[in-house]
Amino acid sequence: MSLTVFPCHSPADERIAREITRFLEASADVSVFFEESAIRPGEHLFARVREGRMAEAILVLLSPEASPERWPLAEWTAAFLEEPEEFGVALAVVLVRECRFPELLRRRNFFVLGENPRAGFRSIKRWLLELRGPVRPPRLAPARVPVERVAEASIEALDAALADAPGRVTLDAGAGQTLLALEFARRRGGEFEDVFWLAGADRGLAALAGDLGAQLGLKLDGEARPNVETLREILGRRRYLLILDAVESEHAERLSPAGRASVLRIAGEGGAAELAHLSPEARGLLSAMAVCAPGGCALELAAEVAEMDLAEASRAASELASCGAAAALDGDGLRWYLPAPVRRAAPRDAGLARRHAGKAADLPEVQQAFRWAFEHRADPEAWELARSLARRGAALARGEERLAEAYELLRAAHDAAEAREDRRALEECAWEMVWILERWDRLEEARELDRLRREHYADQMCFEF
Repeated sequence: MSLTVFPCHSPADERIAREITRFLEASADVSVFFEESAIRPGEHLFARVREGRMAEAILVLLSPEASPERWPLAEWTAAFLEEPEEFGVALAVVLVRECRFPELLRRRNFFVLGENPRAGFRSIKRWLLELRGPVRPPRLAPARVPVERVAEASIEALDAALADAPGRVTLDAGAGQTLLALEFARRRGGEFEDVFWLAGADRGLAALAGDLGAQLGLKLDGEARPNVETLREILGRRRYLLILDAVESEHAERLSPAGRASVLRIAGEGGAAELAHLSPEARGLLSAMAVCAPGGCALELAAEVAEMDLAEASRAASELASCGAAAALDGDGLRWYLPAPVRRAAPRDAGLARRHAGKAADLPEVQQAFRWAFEHRADPEAWELARSLARRGAALARGEERLAEAYELLRAAHDAAEAREDRRALEECAWEMVWILERWDRLEEARELDRLRREHYADQMCFEF
């Protein structure tokens, strides 16, 4: 439910009060009682402040026109301090222009607009957000990135474009841009209702929608495109921040909501990374991280894939972080993220990919392992691995009611099996695909696929009656 705000102001300050109202309503989940908040002709400031108790928070805009000639101690302390506390209303003073007022007011919840009103607006917004209680950390809570790798002017620009009001920004590709997005999420995540991060890395629309739905705590068992429309509608109703990292342009456009959410997109092409300066240990860990899930991987898993002990992997991860080749997604350094340009430039090793496939446990990891095995399906061993991963991934996706992703895996394996004339794999995939198509009420397609399965894939002969 929206926090209610009463911006008590003089008629002479209507313009700045309206600007504050528009800013707060655009950038935070608040409702402002603007029409009722102006000081009426012949009315004293203290009386209008008392009227503000209808709201949960009062902003008293002070200027020469609003400030009374006299400030009797008993009257202003009652109106500004005692009565708000008694009624459970928060009160802040906003100095619009210099005027006379008790200096004690500067000691608590005091904001100066001065020469940079927008900075003052942001401070007021952050104070209001804190009134809800401790700010819940966003889902994406990255550790601090090296200060020298993030320009303050870039953070300020993202503040204006994304945090002050709903907006869309596209950053050029590059490891530094991913670090900028991570640092912006760390610093400003509390100003949004939540932050969601989608890593592209050649992922399809079904997988992206499934990942976003899981972050939102939703179970979406429909097809990819209806799922996307549901997600767009939900995101557009709230002050969320959606970060799309290296998501294909077409998918990014489909996923980006209108409405109240802000979208930060990091372009997926270009921005090659230079990795020649890394130590052998750091390069080895980097290669292991690159074969893991694109949305971040556990350091323990990357160490196992690289066949390194955890202490050695921690030192290598610190080296990667110091040069901007990787970023910790938590303060303990347990989960790590590779910017897309670094992931693309990392040396790849078939042995690492096979080891990862054997250890992949959750759905994004299995999907990543399947992509590698599928790309190398001309190799019989890789094809058997792809078949196994398709079954494992489909089972995980079904268990999470992410049927579009299950169908996507099965469809890819089915088409490859058809090209290879692998009847056993075709039978395995067709059974599952028929069940999913029936769940989606695509009954004609389900019947046709089942007929083909019985006539051409199954080992027994089928007779039609």
